[in-house]
Amino acid sequence: MSNQSSGPNRLSRLAAKEVPHRVESRLFAAKSSVTSALEDLTTTVRKAHVHEAVRTAFLQAIGRVEQRLHDITTQTEGATSAVKDLGKEVTHLELAEKWVAASGRVLERLGDNGGKAITAKLEELQEQVLWLVRADHWDGQLTAAVKRLQKETQDAEAKASRAV
Repeated sequence: MSNQSSGPNRLSRLAAKEVPHRVESRLFAAKSSVTSALEDLTTTVRKAHVHEAVRTAFLQAIGRVEQRLHDITTQTEGATSAVKDLGKEVTHLELAEKWVAASGRVLERLGDNGGKAITAKLEELQEQVLWLVRADHWDGQLTAAVKRLQKETQDAEAKASRAV
C-alpha cells in the first residue's frame, strides 16, 4: 500500500489562515468586492426608469449596507464572514431592483389594456418587495417576494406581447 499524504493536516491549515497579513488581505479583498457591487448597483438604480420613491428606497438601502460595511474592521469578530454576508445581501438587492424595474416597464407597456387584476397584482407585489427592502428583510422573505414578482411580471409580459 502506498502512503497517501494529503499535505499539512487540518490544524496547520487553519493556523495558516490566521496569519495576520492573510486575514487582512482576505478582508480587504472581500470589502473591495462588496464595494464594487454596491457601486454597480448604485449606478443601475440611478439610471433605472423607476418612480422616485423606488429609487429613494433602493439608494437608502444601499447607504445602509455601505455604513455596515464601513463599520467592519479587522478587529471585528468574524469580519470576513460578515463582509461575505453583506455581499449576499447586495445580490438580493440587485435582484429586487431588477424585477421591480422590469415590472414597472411591463405596467407601462400594458397601459389600459392590462386589466385591473393584473395591474393591481403587479403593484401589490412591487410594494411587498419595496417594503421588505425598506425594512431590511433581505433574506428569504425578500427572495420569496421577488420570485412571486418575477413570475407575475413574466406572465404580464406575455400578455402585453399578445396585446400588441
